[in-house]
Amino acid sequence: MKLNIEQRRIVELEPSGNMLVKGVAGSGKTTVAVKRIPFLLNHYCIEPGDKVLMVTFNKTLLNYIKYQYKKVEDDGNYQFEMLFNKDKEVEISTNIS
Repeated sequence: MKLNIEQRRIVELEPSGNMLVKGVAGSGKTTVAVKRIPFLLNHYCIEPGDKVLMVTFNKTLLNYIKYQYKKVEDDGNYQFEMLFNKDKEVEISTNIS
């Protein structure tokens, strides 16, 4: 998953609360979200118990994002020594039960 300049800017944006990424289908919203998770873990989750929560629109997208996130982990494109720290967790969820 390659990022363009604008996507990279969003991925590496300093967190300042919740973020909503909007765009047309196929514009790279999911790619940005998936790539942002390890960025946040590696740069901003420094305290024990820090977590990243990603909320999706529906269960289909939930499964797709989990699949893509697993691919990012497997690619090794990020520094995952912090990612696998047991104190840091990622939750990808939808509000639909």
